[in-house]
Amino acid sequence: MAGPPTLILSRRPRHAGAEWRNATSWFGGAPRLGGIEWPRNGAGQPMHFLAQIDLAEIAAKAGETPLPKEGSLAFFVFVGGERAVIYAPDHMSGPPTEPPAGMADLPTVGGDPEWPFDLTGRALFPFWPIDVTRLDIDAPEGADEEERMKAQNAAVAKRFARRKYSLSPSAVFAGPPIPDWWRCAIFVADQLDAAVRNAPKTMADGRRMLAYTQGKLEEARRQEADAIEQAQSAVNRQESGAGLLSRLLFGRREAAQDGRSKNAPGQPQRKLDEARRKAAEAVKSAEASVALYERKIEKLHRLLPGLIAFAAEVADWTRGRDPWSLMSADDRAQLARYSARMTEFPEYTIQYGVTPLDYIKTRMFAKLPKPDDPGFAMLPADVRAVISGRLAPRPQWWRSTILYTESLQKAVAKGEPPSLKTTREKLAAGGVEKAEALAKLLAQETSFPEFAADFAAWAKGRDPWRMMSDEEGVLLWARLERLRTEFRDVASACRVDRFETPERTTLLEVLTAEDEIYETLPAHAREQINREYLLPIDIMHQMFGEPVFIQGDSCAQAEEGKHLLLQLGFDDLMFWSFGDNGDYQFWISPEDLARRNWDGVTMTFECH
Repeated sequence: MAGPPTLILSRRPRHAGAEWRNATSWFGGAPRLGGIEWPRNGAGQPMHFLAQIDLAEIAAKAGETPLPKEGSLAFFVFVGGERAVIYAPDHMSGPPTEPPAGMADLPTVGGDPEWPFDLTGRALFPFWPIDVTRLDIDAPEGADEEERMKAQNAAVAKRFARRKYSLSPSAVFAGPPIPDWWRCAIFVADQLDAAVRNAPKTMADGRRMLAYTQGKLEEARRQEADAIEQAQSAVNRQESGAGLLSRLLFGRREAAQDGRSKNAPGQPQRKLDEARRKAAEAVKSAEASVALYERKIEKLHRLLPGLIAFAAEVADWTRGRDPWSLMSADDRAQLARYSARMTEFPEYTIQYGVTPLDYIKTRMFAKLPKPDDPGFAMLPADVRAVISGRLAPRPQWWRSTILYTESLQKAVAKGEPPSLKTTREKLAAGGVEKAEALAKLLAQETSFPEFAADFAAWAKGRDPWRMMSDEEGVLLWARLERLRTEFRDVASACRVDRFETPERTTLLEVLTAEDEIYETLPAHAREQINREYLLPIDIMHQMFGEPVFIQGDSCAQAEEGKHLLLQLGFDDLMFWSFGDNGDYQFWISPEDLARRNWDGVTMTFECH
């Protein structure tokens, strides 16, 4: 239905100063409820706070919305679909409201398990101020939901930088950018050349799979005939009086008590019908697999001449180029076109979507010689500088190492994992042939607790928000390398996380920490996050406008005729997992909105 304009709620760029903490609209953190009591669910348990919106700011951006022109709305949720919307008339007149005791961990309402509590031990999501952006959607008169959503997404793309990936330390601390070397184009040419050289194997693999599916089809047809024959025999036996004889021998009472008996009247015929149905489905599925590989082989033959010509064209374009010279803007555009054309040959190139040039550069970089590799010294000095810079240890706060060593000690405290015990017992039963492997595993198990304790002792007492020195960083990576190599089997069985897991948690903590901690983040990383990470990856945080559909439009249909009061979606910077990329949607009818009946707000939750 037509309604108020779409209002996008984005994270405000972070800058040091009081303005950040005194924002009037925000995600996470603690609400400001004045004297209003923190809402609880029907069982008396405290709900979890998600966001508080300054209605004066909404009125300034979209005065035509039927919301109050002052005050604020605070949104709460609890597991099981319970929700609360609190109207706070003068929310900035008092301090943040402290959450009551006994709050459940945040993962109970879809929070990321890596953030069950904030740094002070409270069950609060990270605090992040909000900017409100009005979107006037350019959708044609009478547009359906899909067309309006497409127009809304286009309007978002015009106003904001969009991202495709979660925030990670490797993305923020990637080092110097990879230049637009001609080596990137040569890398694409090499990929095409490899696809052509690998074409006979690709063909052979297709023929092998066709033969396999043809065999499965023959097997399905044999099983179909056998199943029908067996079921038909049962029908014939009943029709010849076998069923009557059984009832005479074993008594009418037992037959009546079990109408599902194999000799019950009509049961053999039903089994015959079911056998025919299942057998027909199996044959149909096998026939579809055969047809799929027949089409694939036909397509492989049809595409090969074009692939050969395309590979030759790109090879001619790159031949004689200095791999370390920079491409012009026209050259980059040509490379983008060539990369897009690789999707015309997906069976050979394994490329089903257009690959961004930045990703091509990343893949090319991964193939370059590293400082310890032969050939590295032969590279130009500026190329070596880029490689070394991108491989340099990332900046580290001690907080990450402290978290990681705590996880190692927890793994030790749990004792031997069942999978490790099973492996050890199998090796022990393997006799002399497995003796060496068994000895290595026993050495790992014996030494791992001491390694974990030494690692933890090294981190104990450190200021968690101090950046490591270069020397400390070298020692850290040496310990992580030992864990990866010397304790690989034990670490895997204990499900020890990658170090990037606490690194990511620490980075996200720094983004919303006090100014003195936030400013330890390198300036280029702050600028990048303020530029590229203001929105979630996919589902928009918004008021009004077109709701996102995850499992069809069932939620929107159930709330038909209502306004989308608030939508909050999966957001890695907020530690909002919300199931699997899910969302919360708060709805209110026009009548309840006009009466300011916030108890009338309903909530839906969806995820993949």
